[in-house]
Amino acid sequence: MRTIRTFLWAALLGVVGCGLAEDPPGGKVPSTLQPDSGVPHTDNGLGPKLQKPSVDPLPNTVCSDTVPVQGSAPAGASVFVMGGLATSGIATDAHPTTGRFCLDVPLKKGSVNTLEVRAQDPTLGLSEAVTVTVTHSTCKDDAPAVPPEDVKSQNVALGIKGKSSQTPNMGNEGFLTDGKSSTVMELHVASDWYCPWCDVAGWTSIKLDKLTELEKIVVKWRDSSGNGTGYGKKYQVLVSSMSDPGDPSITNGYWTAVGTVTEGDGGIDTYDLKSQKPLAQHVAIFLQADASGSVTNGWYEYFAIAELEVWDAPKKSTPTPSTQTNTCASVGSGTP
Repeated sequence: MRTIRTFLWAALLGVVGCGLAEDPPGGKVPSTLQPDSGVPHTDNGLGPKLQKPSVDPLPNTVCSDTVPVQGSAPAGASVFVMGGLATSGIATDAHPTTGRFCLDVPLKKGSVNTLEVRAQDPTLGLSEAVTVTVTHSTCKDDAPAVPPEDVKSQNVALGIKGKSSQTPNMGNEGFLTDGKSSTVMELHVASDWYCPWCDVAGWTSIKLDKLTELEKIVVKWRDSSGNGTGYGKKYQVLVSSMSDPGDPSITNGYWTAVGTVTEGDGGIDTYDLKSQKPLAQHVAIFLQADASGSVTNGWYEYFAIAELEVWDAPKKSTPTPSTQTNTCASVGSGTP
């Protein structure tokens, strides 16, 4: 496609091939390129006139900045359009075999655009014009858009049953994610018989439905007042993005600690991950010491967890704009 940079009649009278030529010496224009005066165009009166192009139907109204003007012309001829914002004309070559053409014509916004389509051949001269009109109107998407609302964070752990290092002594892993603080899972984690004062190594974990960017993790202990001993005084919150990281561990390299507690006091522990937004598919609580500070009740420590919440990081909704795409490329025409 080329922009023709001369005045209207110069564009009509001086198009040669795919470009323009200056007026011949003396300023006289060959009769084959004279404006339409009702006399058939001929090759100096010796040949037939050039067949005018046919233009495919155009939509009555568009909201795009351009409209694809397509159709058929004599094979190998040049085709040019004047009108719209193409005041100097734009041109292309018709397909050498099929004669198909397509030109993206820029439109005057908010106006009725009258377009003149002509074919030109160096031997047969200039064809008569085919006139088409198309109206440009404002797209709905041009109106000020309402800012998208933030999508609310969700507890993606809700309803997912997990697993633990041993069978719960009270309740089950489903109680961790049922959304009820009144249901509790209790684990009794044994210590090595020769080191009752050492940390224990119990855990409970869940696997999310998919890899998720996290905003926060909440651990709710049964002893919400902090007066009992069934909560973690020392524990870690671990995550893993691997599909199968194995059992939760603080040493195997497959799990990452996003929360570490050494002096827990029960109640509700919330871990804000907004700055990190870790990707995770597995979330675990790695239990090391209960509130008693030492192994009790026959060489074990116990942990009573009411709820484990895992909240995803919300993203702003971004509706797909519906502005029309109106180009030769979008209609797939031009050189079939």
